[in-house]
Amino acid sequence: MNGSAPRPVLIYDGECGFCIRWVARWRALTGTQVTYRPFQEPGILERYGIPRSAAERAVQLIEPTGQKFEGAEAALRALSYARGLRWLAAAARTPLLRPILEYTYGFIARHR
Repeated sequence: MNGSAPRPVLIYDGECGFCIRWVARWRALTGTQVTYRPFQEPGILERYGIPRSAAERAVQLIEPTGQKFEGAEAALRALSYARGLRWLAAAARTPLLRPILEYTYGFIARHR
């Protein structure tokens, strides 16, 4: 199953209280549409070809097609699977918003 999944998989830091709280909120919104796995889960990074340094830096989303995203774009794409939030994936790609979203995500990630 290298690089693909039956539904999107969001990989996050399972030792970070901030991350755990946000993933709980996202899970409540997306239900079973997205699978959430901590990067500390044995074999998860290898399964999807994610370097540990990338997983430590930001959340990682693997789409069913095998396409991978990280940081703000990964978070917004995962949330776009929630009812009524499909527009978030498009927002993540907007040229004016993308740098702001990534900067904000990076700032929070560095200070969590």
